[in-house]
Amino acid sequence: MRILFVHEVNYLTKPIYEMHEFPEHLAARGHDVAFWHFPEGYSRAQIKELGFKKTIHGRVVTGSTITLFTPQFGDGGLLGRLYTAIGAGNVAKKVIKDFKPDLIVSFSVPTQGWQALKVAKQLNLPFVFRALDVSHRIRKGIFTSLIREAERFLYRNSDFVSANNRAMLDYCQHLAGQDFGRSGVHFPPLDRKQDVPAEKVARFFEAIAPELGKRGLGLWQFTFTTGRIVTGYPGGSYTEDLVLVNALSGHQFFNIDRSIQSPAVTANDIALIGK
Repeated sequence: MRILFVHEVNYLTKPIYEMHEFPEHLAARGHDVAFWHFPEGYSRAQIKELGFKKTIHGRVVTGSTITLFTPQFGDGGLLGRLYTAIGAGNVAKKVIKDFKPDLIVSFSVPTQGWQALKVAKQLNLPFVFRALDVSHRIRKGIFTSLIREAERFLYRNSDFVSANNRAMLDYCQHLAGQDFGRSGVHFPPLDRKQDVPAEKVARFFEAIAPELGKRGLGLWQFTFTTGRIVTGYPGGSYTEDLVLVNALSGHQFFNIDRSIQSPAVTANDIALIGK
């Protein structure tokens, strides 16, 4: 299958998380994978050197390769992002004509997400939106209301909405209203090679307990059983040292860098805590 991923961040510099893991694991399994990104933070010279289309080696999966598409709109700053948002419809047509995908999977919202969806609808291409966070709350400003409408458009019109947790899916459904279609919760990929003894994780939490207390996260909400295995999640949009922990009590979904993201996550009693 030929799969096109879309996101509004820099594939080459963003800390490793599922936007890299999903495409590269699929490529390693024999799928033809492309990624249309936004070269955030790059200069005009860097963007020009990278070019519109380039084959790159995976950052996560050794031996994997993907095709990287980079819009050529000035630099990777605010003006470049605005120009990209304005011209994203034409870029989407160009990328699709070149790569000829069977499926589009988008993490992107305002920069090129809703525009890619409109083109996909015109061309009768299946479109999956992967919901990770509430885009209009990440950076509040003059575009906040427009970004919220872009979210609503994606939730209502995508062929499938995949959320990374139940609370996120509930939010998507609430914003979309009655027009919300096919959807589901799909947790991020896990790297079982990163499994570590629970005792080691417990010692780590003891060391950061003061910081957790400052942020109101309460270490007492989690206990550990000797010999229990904790599954590591290497990567994430905050640091490269996130850990998934089976919570024996508390049922809270935490990230130390951004405080509580969602209360009462009960699926498998999993808590996400950043080192």
